[in-house]
Amino acid sequence: MNAMTRIMLLIFACASSYAISEDSADSCTAENGGAMAAGLCIEGMLKKADEELNMAYKAAIERIREEDKYLKRNLEEEFRISQRAWLKYRDAHCSFEGESTGAAGGWSGIHISECILDMTKQ
Repeated sequence: MNAMTRIMLLIFACASSYAISEDSADSCTAENGGAMAAGLCIEGMLKKADEELNMAYKAAIERIREEDKYLKRNLEEEFRISQRAWLKYRDAHCSFEGESTGAAGGWSGIHISECILDMTKQ
């Protein structure tokens, strides 16, 4: 891909993003928004799900710390290790799922993001 083509694609992406945000305050309800609108919609939902997951994670850490005091154990590090492993699994699983759809354009990325969103909510 030559430099001019890259510049044109960048301009198109920026213009499309602007048009979507102008046409609809909520990209989740944008009509005919295509992959870009879907991506923006999922991005917003994923941000919210990540915030909820982080709150649950912090609450779990606090509970583990309290139980560790009572049980005289140290499970906090084991919990952290398990959560890091889960994140790696989630990302690898969703990457495989999204790429195996054979979707054209930006849609494989949308499938990956949807998978990450669903697993994060779960």
